[in-house]
Amino acid sequence: MVFSNYGHIYNENEGIINNAGTLSGIEREDYEGDFFINNAGTINNCTTGIITGLLIGNPVKTVTCTGENVPVTSITVTGAATTVENGKTLQMTATIIPADATNKDVTWSVVAGTCNATVNQAGLLTGTKAGTVTVKATSKDGSGVQSSSAVTVIEIPVTGISLLEATTTVETGKTLQMIATIYPENATNKNVIWSVETITEDAVISETGLLTGKAAGNVTVRVTSVANSNVKDSLNITVTAARTSSSKSGGGGGGSGGSGSSGEKTQNIALKDVSSIFVGKGSVKFDFKDADNDIQYIEYTSLKNSGTITATVEILKDKSTFAASSPEGVIYRHINIWLGKTGYATETNIENPVIGFKVDRNWINDKGINPAPVVLNRYSDGKWNALSTTQTGNNANYYFYQAETPGFSPFAITGVNLDETALRSTSNVTFTADESKSSVGNEAQAENSLRGLSVTVTLLIVSIACFLKRKQ
Repeated sequence: MVFSNYGHIYNENEGIINNAGTLSGIEREDYEGDFFINNAGTINNCTTGIITGLLIGNPVKTVTCTGENVPVTSITVTGAATTVENGKTLQMTATIIPADATNKDVTWSVVAGTCNATVNQAGLLTGTKAGTVTVKATSKDGSGVQSSSAVTVIEIPVTGISLLEATTTVETGKTLQMIATIYPENATNKNVIWSVETITEDAVISETGLLTGKAAGNVTVRVTSVANSNVKDSLNITVTAARTSSSKSGGGGGGSGGSGSSGEKTQNIALKDVSSIFVGKGSVKFDFKDADNDIQYIEYTSLKNSGTITATVEILKDKSTFAASSPEGVIYRHINIWLGKTGYATETNIENPVIGFKVDRNWINDKGINPAPVVLNRYSDGKWNALSTTQTGNNANYYFYQAETPGFSPFAITGVNLDETALRSTSNVTFTADESKSSVGNEAQAENSLRGLSVTVTLLIVSIACFLKRKQ
């Protein structure tokens, strides 16, 4: 297609028309300065209009001209706000002048030295640190025009602080790690100051919240937000005297056995199963997966956010070291169950605790045990107490039970053999004390009634005889 009446086309190798822009598809047709375009197309950055040319031997073809290049003269950078919280986002906008600028694209950046935020190429700013940041937009049209705006990244304030109440006692010479929870979780400054309020210096606390008991007594641990001194919390801690332990020598000159972390003798522990979970306020369940562990779960309602709590089950070979005797009945298993640290498993922290356990069906059959009255016994205050126990199910291998417990300490699972159960059942149904009294009373009442009737008949006969004698 020959462009006629448009002007001189020069710099033929690049196909530039009047220095206005690039024309693609130009071919050299002859040596007299006439040029042809292969197909209809668009000429960028030229005077607006339709350029018509005649393609030799073919119909007229047209090329559309998009118009002149309109450069950017100014940019205004704004945001939906002039502040953004640390960790939050703010959309930035670049307003281009003139409105009909040919290329309105910009490059977003953060001015060096103000790196308290990041910005992507869509202009979305993210605060990374409290302070002031300068956001810049630069035109992509090659004009070099740019603009910037200052945005303040502000701290997310601390609104609350809470001390974990899982344990409120510590022995003298021992340590207790205090834990503080900061609200909200994304607060900018989570630093705190620990202190102990005590006149007698019964305890000291480190900068990291590690409390050390010094002498028996009561102390108040306080934690204060560094960001806001008005936000604080406190907790009363009891420092107890250190417990003394004594070792009993075995016969034949043998020493006392070692002990596990719970205090139980190591040689008496057949299996130890530990479960740790984060305990919040509400329903809590510890599951034990070891197939050889008779205890399947511990379940209760937590009254407080207590953090990570550990439940430990020790399956024993014999009665617990902490129990002076064994409970009545046929012993299936001796067990120690510990929940949390000393002082945790109390009515102020938990309620409605239950223990789920299983009993081997082979033991039931071999011992001639009645599965119904199997119970979980707890040793506390120097004596054994049978807990309220319910059979919850059974399968080919086990009978399953659940027992309510007021606490955690040594336990024993016991059963009653069928003969003893039958004997108890027979003795119970023969008669009750009330029925015996009633029976005796009824017999006495019948005897008294017969005696009364005999006396009445005798008197009646005597009266008739006297009456007849008088008539004579």
